[in-house]
Amino acid sequence: MLAAMTAAPQPPVIRRIAIDDDRSTGFTEADCALALAAQAWPLIERPIKMAAVERLVTEGRASELVLVSAYRQSRLCGAVLGQILPGRAAIVWLPQVASGEPCEIAIELVSELHHRLSAAGAVMAQALMEKALGDAAQILRSAGYQSAGEVLSMAAEQGSFPDQAPRLNFELERYSPSAHHRLVQVIENTYRGSLDCPLVNGLRDAADALAGYQAAGPFRPELWLLARNGVRDIGCLLLADHPAHEQLEIVYQGVTPEQRGRGWGLALTRHAQWVARQTGRARVVLAVDSANRPAIAAYEAAGFVGWDRRWILIHFFRSTAKPDAQST
Repeated sequence: MLAAMTAAPQPPVIRRIAIDDDRSTGFTEADCALALAAQAWPLIERPIKMAAVERLVTEGRASELVLVSAYRQSRLCGAVLGQILPGRAAIVWLPQVASGEPCEIAIELVSELHHRLSAAGAVMAQALMEKALGDAAQILRSAGYQSAGEVLSMAAEQGSFPDQAPRLNFELERYSPSAHHRLVQVIENTYRGSLDCPLVNGLRDAADALAGYQAAGPFRPELWLLARNGVRDIGCLLLADHPAHEQLEIVYQGVTPEQRGRGWGLALTRHAQWVARQTGRARVVLAVDSANRPAIAAYEAAGFVGWDRRWILIHFFRSTAKPDAQST
């Protein structure tokens, strides 16, 4: 008697699904795929992130979202979502696979997502994970991601803000389009020898990074400041205002290597707190590499406390030669 033969399952069909705001036909294919992909988000964050997706769609920016799905005989068996960011970067969330499907589908989903993101001009993708190791992170590592460090989120409440404008040993100049090149140059200089995610230093153009900083919140030029010592640019402080959350964000601040060790980073932080007091914000928030002990010590001296930790995983779509590191 011949043994019964079972046909091997057909390989899944993997393709991008367009996201739009046409709900005339009810719950759409994109809705189903997005609901599965959204399981990558912590439950407490899911409503906020879904609202952000809907906002992009209604604003006509759905092309910034890249939703890739896997189907086996018309059955949805996996989905992953990425978002194209300014500055030729992208954010990727962990692929989600339906119950009973092999985990290899997750790698195929990420591979197709990478293809789409790269074709759109992104040079790097990043993912935030609660753990750098484990089964979830291993999926992205198998797709070529590597750890760029642990990011510590910190916040300072209004009670720690200075009561008067801090005394500075340097001048602050508001950003203007005519100073754009100078700001790009000073940011590039502050990256030298930086302890914040050193893996990324030199692998992305400072102009691209600046475009990413500008997208961190509603751009207000008066909240972007160049620090000068005489005629020399020695650092910068880039702030974003989030009135709906009653907070000001330090998107980026840095001091050039030659000027470090003078307490000027702390002075910039205190100035950010002063700006928050002047604008009536309840807190100042920021993110810093947890290995950057000097920066964390300065933030703690200004009253900041840590409240969350996430690992950042990075993938580069193109081979990029990294220049020799310079340290002081």
